[in-house]
Amino acid sequence: MIQHNQMPQQQTPQVMFDFVQGEMAAYNYLVAPGNTVYLLDLINKVLYEKNYQTIRVYDLTERELPKNQNGSGNVTREEIAQMIQDALHEYNPHIPKKERTNG
Repeated sequence: MIQHNQMPQQQTPQVMFDFVQGEMAAYNYLVAPGNTVYLLDLINKVLYEKNYQTIRVYDLTERELPKNQNGSGNVTREEIAQMIQDALHEYNPHIPKKERTNG
C-alpha cells in the first residue's frame, strides 16, 4: 500500500459581514480562530469588527456629499484645481489663494 505524504493545507482567513441587534448580540457572536466578521448593528448606528480575540467598535455617521458648482454629477478640472488650492492654502496660508471664476 502506497502512502502519499500530503502537505497540510493552510486555512485562508475569511472575512464575513452580518447583522446583529444590539451590543450584547455583537459581543456574543461566535467567531472561529483566524476569521474576522463585520457586524452591523440594526439598532444603533455602529459597526463592530470582531475576530477570535478582540472586538472593535466604529460609530457610523451620515454625511452629505458636497454639491459641485455646475449641478451635474461630475467635477470639472477647474473645480478639482480649486479644491487643491483651497486645501494648500489651509495647510500653508503663505500659498496664495486663487479666486474662483464662474464660467
